[in-house]
Amino acid sequence: MLDLGEYPTVCAERELAEETGLNCRAAGLLAVMWHIPQESSGGRAVVQFLFDGGQVPAGTSVRLQESELSEARWVRPADAMTLLDAKRGAWLEAALRGQQGEPVQVLAR
Repeated sequence: MLDLGEYPTVCAERELAEETGLNCRAAGLLAVMWHIPQESSGGRAVVQFLFDGGQVPAGTSVRLQESELSEARWVRPADAMTLLDAKRGAWLEAALRGQQGEPVQVLAR
């Protein structure tokens, strides 16, 4: 979640560091996921941004924030698709296309 007055890239960098111990720079915006408001959420929409964090050297360890994450592993994009639900898979596919220079897509969930 964005802190009051926080820019989205700063939030992405902070959240990644807090939850994984990784310090990466949030560069280009790759994809956006817009969660359609539901009555159960009080009718509020949620927007998630996926930024390019660059490359992490092979073998880099991850330190999980246990209150947020229970496990992590490095996988290839094709393997990630088998671990994600259809909507998050589509978000990852859009981000991968964004890395190849295609326009940023806004997907609805």
